[in-house]
Amino acid sequence: MNLVVGATPHSHWHRLQPLLAHAGLHSPDETPLQHWQQQIAAGKNARTAHAELLAACRQPAVIDMSESPDQLREWLAVDEEIQLLLFYASPEREIAAAMREGHTPAAALEAWLSLTEALLSLYRQHRQRVILIAVAEAANSPNLFLNTLSTHTKLNVGPWGGPVEPLAPVEQDTATLMAAYHLIADANISALCDELEACSIPVTEPRAHVQLDHNLIWGRAQAQLQEHQDTLQALEASEQRLAASHQEHQGTLQELEASEQRLAASHQEHQGTLQALEACEQRLAEVSPPPHQAGAAAGDETELLLQQLYDAQAEIERCHREHRHTLGQELSAVQNELQRYQSDYHEAARQLRRMTQERDALRSSVSWRITAPLRWILRPIMGASGH
Repeated sequence: MNLVVGATPHSHWHRLQPLLAHAGLHSPDETPLQHWQQQIAAGKNARTAHAELLAACRQPAVIDMSESPDQLREWLAVDEEIQLLLFYASPEREIAAAMREGHTPAAALEAWLSLTEALLSLYRQHRQRVILIAVAEAANSPNLFLNTLSTHTKLNVGPWGGPVEPLAPVEQDTATLMAAYHLIADANISALCDELEACSIPVTEPRAHVQLDHNLIWGRAQAQLQEHQDTLQALEASEQRLAASHQEHQGTLQELEASEQRLAASHQEHQGTLQALEACEQRLAEVSPPPHQAGAAAGDETELLLQQLYDAQAEIERCHREHRHTLGQELSAVQNELQRYQSDYHEAARQLRRMTQERDALRSSVSWRITAPLRWILRPIMGASGH
């Protein structure tokens, strides 16, 4: 008697391997398994590859095909003595575990439906050679599970005296709430769950289904949703502050450019005045007669005009220096203010980039995708309350 194991992805059936070993079932070594995988990948006839793997195993054998569910039907054709041992966990646990790994609720539900229907199809067509068992029940009642193996196979199994690692309690989180919601909302899924339970071999006393604390899960979901909304509001406020700061910096830059233009115009004006004074001085020098030809009165008048010209030139130069010094101080103050605004602008830009990354990470997180139906449900409520 050889058993081939099939299982749903999150059933954790490997916790039962000590029980299977206690029943005298041997797992194949790594080398025959690798050889079998290479043959299947190379397109070799599946039945031939299966038969070679079975021949390489110690008898009786238990062969793990939980990662190759499409090969289960082929195994039944290899040997009439082969039986399928199919394990599964509760649908809430399976779907919630897939969602925690990043799958959407729809994708997790579709994968569970596809594999569950395949397992049930095998059971319907080969009832005498298929054993369908819930992992949680087998882990909680190991001796009843071993008795079931003895009853449905030709194995002679003695009592089990060691512990079996039980499945962890169902987590009271948003993923579990969403999984339960999808299972309850669809009548076809409920009927499929009922058929799965009806086809399973009971290995424990009937027990009540796990009761989920919906109020606790709902409160956690609302708190998580509120946290997401607060983060988004903080991002929007930061973007508004950055836009206002950018507008203010634009005004400061415009003022600085205007000050530079005024300074350049003033400098150009002073250069023109100096050039005019120099030209005037040259003309006076040209029209002034030599000392031996001019009279004393003419000489005194010329000296007076030259002195007035020098005084005017000195006054213009003083005014130019003072004006340039004043403009330089204004320009320095504007430049310092601009540097401060630029520093504030760069800091605000860094904060915006960080918060934008946090927002993108938030919107791509598992919890954001999981709470999408909750946000859709709460949107009219939150809108009515003014949030």
